[in-house]
Amino acid sequence: MLNKFVKFMVPVLIAVFSFAAGVYASGESEKVTAFLRNDYHVKVDGREAAAAKVLVYNNESYLPVRTIGELLGNEILWGSETKSILIGSRPAPTGRVPASCTDSQQGTNAGSGSVQTGPITGNPNYPAEIKFSSVIEYLVQLNGIKHEILANSYNGVLYFRYADLVSLGIDLNGVSVTTEQYTKDYYVPSDELRDRLKNPEKFEPMSEPIIRETDQEKIDALKVMTSTTGIKVHDIRPIEGTNEYECLWEENSHFYAYRVKLIQKTDGTWGVGGFQTIDIYP
Repeated sequence: MLNKFVKFMVPVLIAVFSFAAGVYASGESEKVTAFLRNDYHVKVDGREAAAAKVLVYNNESYLPVRTIGELLGNEILWGSETKSILIGSRPAPTGRVPASCTDSQQGTNAGSGSVQTGPITGNPNYPAEIKFSSVIEYLVQLNGIKHEILANSYNGVLYFRYADLVSLGIDLNGVSVTTEQYTKDYYVPSDELRDRLKNPEKFEPMSEPIIRETDQEKIDALKVMTSTTGIKVHDIRPIEGTNEYECLWEENSHFYAYRVKLIQKTDGTWGVGGFQTIDIYP
């Protein structure tokens, strides 16, 4: 029953938050009276979202899009150029994809005859793991919609982050992937996209980091942080259930995870508080 409730609420929340993003961007807002129920619990298949905040408005319960996405195993991204909330399936864990790349390339599960879906690991033409070496943020426009995609050049091959490619809506069935050593994110070699990503209207490097956040005020605070630190930040991802973020930043061709925390000020705006630096390839 709860699964049905959650799945029903997802499109409603997308509409609500997409509308809100447009309203705040134009400097207009509508004040409503709602109640934050700290005594409510949210579970999906017995798994509880410990940090889930339930908002009750007009006798209806609302959850953050990111909370629902995490519970249902979806990747939640923010397209800042189009102010769009992007929801896509996460890459399957390595244990759920075929161990044999040969079987996958034939389009079947070994011995089943069924069509293989999802990303494929174990292609001998690519390394099992890669490291950040030369990272580039790309702005890709496809069918009139702009998307932000993180890429990494490793040993002469350009790889694109699988989770970002999901938002493009292209066919990724049976695509070969490799894993980035620190983040454990899947990356797709550019050769695998040759016949999948055709004729984008725009494909160009970005000068700003990719920020995977949906709250525009938080995005603005993170942008201020990146513009004043003087370091090259490539990607900012939220840490689930907190106001903390992990930034992938580069200094002298070496990569670090820079963890920051957003603190809400008395006037309601956000500022950056404490930080921690992690050498991801010591």
